[in-house]
Amino acid sequence: MTKSSRLLTVLNLIRSNRVMTTSQLARECAVTERTVYRDIQSLGEAGAPVYYDKGYRLLGGAFLPPLNLTAGEYLVLRAAIQGSPLMEIKSYASELKSMTAKIDAAMNGQLSEHIRKQHSRMLLSPRMTADATRGDLTMRLLRQAIDGDIVLEINYHSVSSGEGVRPVDPYFIVFRGHAWYLLGYCHRHDEMRLFRIDRIYKITITKNLFERDHKITLEKYFESSWDVYSGEPVEIKLLLFGKAAAVVSDGKRHASQRVVKRKEGSVEYTVTVAGTEEILRWIIGFGGEARVISPPELVDQVCRLAAEILKNYR
Repeated sequence: MTKSSRLLTVLNLIRSNRVMTTSQLARECAVTERTVYRDIQSLGEAGAPVYYDKGYRLLGGAFLPPLNLTAGEYLVLRAAIQGSPLMEIKSYASELKSMTAKIDAAMNGQLSEHIRKQHSRMLLSPRMTADATRGDLTMRLLRQAIDGDIVLEINYHSVSSGEGVRPVDPYFIVFRGHAWYLLGYCHRHDEMRLFRIDRIYKITITKNLFERDHKITLEKYFESSWDVYSGEPVEIKLLLFGKAAAVVSDGKRHASQRVVKRKEGSVEYTVTVAGTEEILRWIIGFGGEARVISPPELVDQVCRLAAEILKNYR
């Protein structure tokens, strides 16, 4: 089995079984658990909504195509339907013919294109930490703690507050933006927090257990997030021109977005996100092709940031 085929198999196993452990995936794919870890990392970096919570799962509400058939699998399935004894029974024949038509339509259109694109993306080499062995050990310890509801002590390097030790109740491992994160309850700050895994430089498994709050879910935590950050929801309205207008018109960047095209070719873009810090960087990337309409505080942030950028070029 090639790597691209195995990745699709892993994804379908998780989707069809709702939750799969590392050992189950390794057994189903006839590979080592170390290979499964690498595959999960590749899937996350390819955009598949896989996360860890006492086994690998898929985020609820995330889009996945209904089928991931290769050309060979499609031909076998079609032959099985056409050769089925049920085709001789009138009450079943119409349903089987309808199924065949739907599969044919999918393979002739978007599904075949999706397979091509997915294969090209998944064949890319996964981004690994400099010390792959250390990275494997970190993930293994985190999975062990999540499975056993065990309190951790992590030595963590925070960009804002520097290095420190954090007692954490670990809940989920998830890939967001461009990196893997641990979502857990931080005793130091008395709230749920995200910890970027490549900034954890030491893990201590304590003897203490915690009682998991089952009301906490990834879907709820990231409900309004633009990428990674959480916070109070803010409605943002933009006016986009030129290439920026074309970019937001072609796809869906956020679940809450509303896109209204204007006669002169501009686009009014409205979205509700958690805070303004992350989306600010996205807006600035469009340069003069984006203008913030509201809220006023975001307008001020853009103006201040633009002034600071100009200082560097005077």
